[in-house]
Amino acid sequence: MRQMESSRAERRPGGRTAETGRRIFDAALSLLVDGGLAACTFQAVAERAGVARATLYRRWPDRASLVADALAERLGNAIAVPDTGSLAGDLLALLSGLAAFLESPLGRAAIIAAAESGAEAGSARSNLWSHRLAAVGPLLDRAVARGEIDAGADREALLACAVGALYFRTLIQAAPLDEDWLERIVEQTIRGSK
Repeated sequence: MRQMESSRAERRPGGRTAETGRRIFDAALSLLVDGGLAACTFQAVAERAGVARATLYRRWPDRASLVADALAERLGNAIAVPDTGSLAGDLLALLSGLAAFLESPLGRAAIIAAAESGAEAGSARSNLWSHRLAAVGPLLDRAVARGEIDAGADREALLACAVGALYFRTLIQAAPLDEDWLERIVEQTIRGSK
């Protein structure tokens, strides 16, 4: 009987660790929306997630890293890397997903936290950006294979132009991220990558 239970536990997808991680990320993001990065203390996250603070200290050096990992996981689930058959279609779908996120309560809280966190979250923000750039790699690989961009195109600059425009529109212009505007950004980004 004991051997059967052990075998079942090994096959369990995700298991307790995945469930704990999900609760921690949900707690951190909920606190971020409720009170900003300052509210995301390890004590508050641990209480809301129903875990010991030691669990958090073992996994993350600070709250900015925890929030960045939670955001990376949420962004990965909320903003899939599309495959529409064209670079323009892929970028438009990607930017539309990001626009929806940025206009959500969590997106707005993440922008404010990034602005407030300064040096505390510098490496966490850098890691989040690197993770997203790597995730978008296949989209750009397909564009190269289709001849839509050069193989030597600066991928980081291309993505920064497209994504950065959304942050500019949100933070500086305080204007909506509507479909027409997103299409213009995609057109300009592709034109600039050739």
